[in-house]
This record gives sequence, structure tokens and C-alpha cells, in this order.
Amino acid sequence: MIGKILDERFDWTAIARSCLGRYWAQETPAKQKEFVSLFSDFLERTYLDKFETYYNDLDRIDYLGERIVDGYASVKVVVRTKEQINHPVEYRLSKSSKDNAWQIYDVLIEGISLVQNYRDQLSAILSQSSFEGLIKDLKAKLGKDTQ
Repeated sequence: MIGKILDERFDWTAIARSCLGRYWAQETPAKQKEFVSLFSDFLERTYLDKFETYYNDLDRIDYLGERIVDGYASVKVVVRTKEQINHPVEYRLSKSSKDNAWQIYDVLIEGISLVQNYRDQLSAILSQSSFEGLIKDLKAKLGKDTQ
């Protein structure tokens, strides 16, 4: 159920394209689609696991505000733990080309961009491996058939 909600709120294609950077254009539409599917599953699993781990430590979430400029938006919140530790989070959104709804294309946690973080990691992997190797690694991490 949470996965369905995340799929509605996150623009997985934009996130995947941004994370791959220059490598995105080098792949066929079929390979791009496969990567989007695997990478979104990987991100959902990774961050849902972290959310479940930290949920019991959550005290509250404070809304700080939003900013909308030229079809892009930024929503800032602070996640506060029971130990009164604040974690600033910024969601960056754009209008969906499908239904004109706002969708998240990046999340900054304590100023660190999810997209930039994964772009750096994927660039390092792809500079030493192949796109097929990356796909195989993602499938292995997700427990999917690598054949």
C-alpha cells in the first residue's frame, strides 16, 4: 500500500534519469524503463526499511513552508526525534506531464541530495562496469532473477 502511494508521489523516471546523468542517454528506452523499475524498487525498499527503523523514535514533523517558482516547488519540513534532534528535509517537486499533479524529483535530507548522492555512486560504478552489470547488481540486491 505504501509503495502505491510512493509511486503516485515520486517521479521515478525523473529521479532515475537524474541519477544516471550522462549515462541515461546512452541506453535504449527499454533499458531505461528496466532501470527505472529496478531503481525505484531499490529506493522504496531502502528508504522504507530506514523509515521503519526510525519510526518509533519519531516525535513530530514540523512544516516550515513551501516555495513555488516556474513550475517547480520546494517543501521544507523538520523531522524531530524523541531525543529532540532535528533533521531538516526538503522535497523538490515538479508538475507531472501526465496529470499536472506535483511529483517529487529529489529529496534533500540534512542538505544532502538523494539524486546527487546516487549520481555520484552510479557514476563511479558505471565508470568501472557496464550498464548490464549495474542492472545485474540491482537485481541481486532486490533478490530478483539475474538471468
